[in-house]
Amino acid sequence: MSENKYVIVESKNKNVSKITKQIITREHLGALLLFLLSIIAGAVLPHLPEKYQLMPLFVFPALIGCLYILSNPYIGVYLYFLYEFLRPYDFIPALLPLRFAMVVEILTLLSWVLYLARTKDKINWSKFNWVFLAFLTVIGLTVITSVNNRLAYNTFQVMMVDFIIFVIATNVVDSFKRLNNLIWLLLLIHFFLALKGIYHYAVIHTVVAGQQTSGIVGSGYLGDENDFAMALNIMIPFAFFLVIYSRGKIKKFIGFVLLVTFVFGVICSFSRGGWLGLTAALLYCILKSKRRLVSLSLALLLGLSVIMLTPSSYWKEVETISDIKDATAQTRIDYWKAALRMYEDHPIIGVGAGNGGIWMPEYVTGFEYPATQWGRAFHGTIPKVMAELGSLGLVCYLLMLIYFIKFMSRLRKLKVSEGDSSFVEFVADSVIGGIIGFLSTAIFLSVAYYPQLWTLYAIGMSLFYLQSLKSTNSDKNYTEFSLQTRISTG
Repeated sequence: MSENKYVIVESKNKNVSKITKQIITREHLGALLLFLLSIIAGAVLPHLPEKYQLMPLFVFPALIGCLYILSNPYIGVYLYFLYEFLRPYDFIPALLPLRFAMVVEILTLLSWVLYLARTKDKINWSKFNWVFLAFLTVIGLTVITSVNNRLAYNTFQVMMVDFIIFVIATNVVDSFKRLNNLIWLLLLIHFFLALKGIYHYAVIHTVVAGQQTSGIVGSGYLGDENDFAMALNIMIPFAFFLVIYSRGKIKKFIGFVLLVTFVFGVICSFSRGGWLGLTAALLYCILKSKRRLVSLSLALLLGLSVIMLTPSSYWKEVETISDIKDATAQTRIDYWKAALRMYEDHPIIGVGAGNGGIWMPEYVTGFEYPATQWGRAFHGTIPKVMAELGSLGLVCYLLMLIYFIKFMSRLRKLKVSEGDSSFVEFVADSVIGGIIGFLSTAIFLSVAYYPQLWTLYAIGMSLFYLQSLKSTNSDKNYTEFSLQTRISTG
C-alpha cells in the first residue's frame, strides 16, 4: 500500500514539474530579466550626464552584435569597416563611451582564433604580408627611437589594427558574395558621405577660409575637404567599372548615380588635389576598360554634366594648382624640403612615426618664426614616410605597392570561370584605380597611415587568394602560389 502511495506521489510531482515547465519557459525568464534590467536602467538613466543618457539604448544591440561576431569572424570584419568608414559616433555621440571600435577589433580577432582552432584551416599568407609586417615592425621600432614615444605608439597601434584586420579579412572573405558585400558597404557609405558634402556646399553654404566648400563631413580621416575629396576619388573607379561590367540595367543605373554623386562630391570640396586625383582616376578607368566606346561615352556624358553644373569659381581654383608662386604652394614646398632634411639626418629609420611635426621647427625654412610651424603636416605622403620612417619604411611602403600590382596582374593568368570573369575584372580594375586615385590625391596630403590604402589592399588580396584557390590544382600558377602562401595552423 505504501509503495502505491509513493508511486502516486511521484507521478503527481512529475505532473507538477511538467506543468511548471510549460508555465515558466526560457522566453518568460528572458522577459523577466529584460523587465528587471529596464527598471534598473530607468532608475539610473536620470542620474547620468546628458551626453551619456543615450548610451543604455545601444547596450543591448551591442551585446547581440558581440555574440554574432564571436559566431562568425566575417561579421566582425564587416562591422569593423562599417564603423571605421561611416563613423556613426560623429552623429550619435552616445556611441563614443561604448568603445565599440575596440570591442569589435578584439572580438573579431578572438573569433578568428577560435575559428582556426576549430577548423584547422590554413592561413593565406604571401610576400605581401611579410612586407606589411616589416612595415609595421619599422613603425614599432620608432616607438623606442622617437622623441615623442606616445605619438609613435599611437601610430603603431592604428597600423597594428589595420594589419590584423587585413590578415583576418583576407582569410574569412572566402566567397565572391562576401567580397561583393564589403564593396557595396563601402560604396553606400561613401555615397552617404558624398551627399553630406554636397548638402554642406549647396544648402548650408559652408565657408572655409573665405571659400564656399563641402567643409568637414566627418572626423579622423575626413578631417577636411581635401581628405574628403581623396576618399571619394578612391571609390570613383568602383562606381565607374560597376557601370561597365554590370550586366543588369538596374546595377548600371545605380553605378551611374554613384559615379555622378562621387564626382560632384569632389567638385564641392573645391580641393585642387581632389581635382588632380579625380582626373587621374577617370583617365585610368577609360584607358583600362575593355569596352572603350562605352567608357568614352560615359566619360563624355559625365564631362558635359560637370561643365554645365560646375561654378566658374571652381575652375579658377583649379587653375592655381600649377602656380608655384601661390602662398600655399610655396609653403608646401618648404615642408617637403624640411622632410628631405629630416631624411638626410635620419636616413635609416627616420625621426619616428607621427613625430615629423615635432621636428618641423628645426628643419623648416622660409618662415620668419619657425617655432610657429610646430606640429605642421608635410602635405605629402611620400615626404612623410621618408622623414618619419626613413629608408626602411620607404622601401617597405613602395614594396607593398609593387607586390600588390604584381599580384593583381597575376590574376589575369589564373583560370577564371566564365561566370566569375566579370566580377574578377571589376574588382581588380577598381582596386588599382582606387590606388591611383589615392596616390594622385595624396601627393599634397599626409595620409600615410589613413585606412583607405590598407582597405584597398585587403579587398585586392582577398580577391587574389580567393581566385587562386578556385583555380584547379593542375594549374601551374596555382601550384606555385599554394607552396608560397599557405601556412598550416594544425
